[in-house]
Amino acid sequence: MREFDGSGGAIHCVTKQIPADNPIRILQKNIHSSVNLGELTDIPFSAIITNKSGITHAELMYRTDGNQWQCIDLTSNGNRWYGNIPANALKSNSTVEYYIQATSGNGKKYVVR
Repeated sequence: MREFDGSGGAIHCVTKQIPADNPIRILQKNIHSSVNLGELTDIPFSAIITNKSGITHAELMYRTDGNQWQCIDLTSNGNRWYGNIPANALKSNSTVEYYIQATSGNGKKYVVR
């Protein structure tokens, strides 16, 4: 699916030749990180998020070990959006799950899980 993501729609729509009009694109490398909790280092996050109408809001949703989802508002520098998963949310050997939500200037919302 990631290979088709820049084509303007989900795999079903792309194969049916019904691309999305003015899609939101989110490009992000998966986080594969180990954190030394003794150093209390936050886990940095960044993604490139684009849309012809601009992006008005983006957030990172995360949880550890299947607990409740937490939200971090991302800040932008052009098309690159940044945030940190706080180290104090982590325990030794925690597994962190996350996804990204973005809203465009024309009101579209997109979620990448």
